[in-house]
Amino acid sequence: MKYPQSIRSLIADLADRKNWSRKLKLYHVFEIWNALVGEDLARRARPHLIRGTVLWLNVCDSVWMQQLHLQKRLLLSKVNQELDGVELTDIRFQLDVSLDQDGQDMEVKAKPLPREEPPPVLEDFPELGQSLKGIHDPEIRQAIADCWQKIESARRSS
Repeated sequence: MKYPQSIRSLIADLADRKNWSRKLKLYHVFEIWNALVGEDLARRARPHLIRGTVLWLNVCDSVWMQQLHLQKRLLLSKVNQELDGVELTDIRFQLDVSLDQDGQDMEVKAKPLPREEPPPVLEDFPELGQSLKGIHDPEIRQAIADCWQKIESARRSS
């Protein structure tokens, strides 16, 4: 006949079977991340999840992702020193542009560019002038117009 067990012992037995204490030790990285890497880096890269013994970091942009990738061994060593008897084996990175880079709101609002008429020098080429209306940058528009004029003058002289 089996005797009833206390809930405390049932939970402890379940935690041992599921290896929860080891997982909790690994997840300690979420609590210590800011202090471990500093506020500047913590704004740009944050722990996202742990799969097995691999820490996944969300990173604000590809430049920081590259920089962290180059320092992965050092970062991994620093993190593992703070974990209590458990060890992460790797760090992987994924892009998350919603992370705050400079303490500012990351919402970007598109501003309409001012429309400018094509340069008057294109009066001889009305089709090109119409096509260039869609190009908002006046320098690019002028460069295209200049190229077109050179091509046309070369074509006419040959």
